[in-house]
Amino acid sequence: MLGMRKKSRAILEHLISGSGDSFVSPYQVAMVHARLGDIPATLDWLDRAGAQRDANFVCAPVDPAFEALRETAVWRDLMKKHGLSHSVAANTPAENPASAVTPPSRSSPGSVAYRRRYHA
Repeated sequence: MLGMRKKSRAILEHLISGSGDSFVSPYQVAMVHARLGDIPATLDWLDRAGAQRDANFVCAPVDPAFEALRETAVWRDLMKKHGLSHSVAANTPAENPASAVTPPSRSSPGSVAYRRRYHA
């Protein structure tokens, strides 16, 4: 296991040091740090992901890589800072009705009533 950690860290450092040549997702770097157990680096890279509007960042509240962090105050603060809910439960329709998918209204462009009215 120790050999895998060293190899993982070496690959990670190579990616980060070469990031001037190509894009390296800060969210993905945070995931690797989380799997390696490096919490300060995980939080730093997640903060970068939020600041850079990394498209993957919206998955953080439900990503298993960050399970150990979810109940900490620093996690809640980080999620709040970047406009996300800090827990999985808060992202379910029962806890957050705004996250539920609402059906189209009778007058929406995809409804039968709309098509009858405007495309008849």
